[in-house]
Amino acid sequence: MSNINGLPVGVVLDHSALVAYSMPMLSPGEVIREVWNDGHAVVIPDLCIAAAIAAGSDEFPILALLWEPGVQHVKHDFREVGRSARDFDGSLPMGAAALAARLYDAPVLTEYADLYRKVGLMAVPLD
Repeated sequence: MSNINGLPVGVVLDHSALVAYSMPMLSPGEVIREVWNDGHAVVIPDLCIAAAIAAGSDEFPILALLWEPGVQHVKHDFREVGRSARDFDGSLPMGAAALAARLYDAPVLTEYADLYRKVGLMAVPLD
């Protein structure tokens, strides 16, 4: 497990987790609290934030989440994201989340757990 800002990364949130978090669904908030309580960081790729906002999510909870200690939003090289997105029929946010999951050796919190698992990644399904 790789570190970010001195903390091991416990989970990567994809766009579907951010949409759920903004709705106030219980599952993403619980997982995020568990990760923090275990002393781990939460990583959110910038493209996943943009996709959640584009989906019509309430921006305030998502943007407020970025100010929490232990949460880090990350940017990736657009070429790497594009290559990674090929595994997901061109979905850039899923490609970015997969790239972050590989980089930080962490599971993705997602509505699409089966798709991430098909490409060999760990995934935590939203309940």
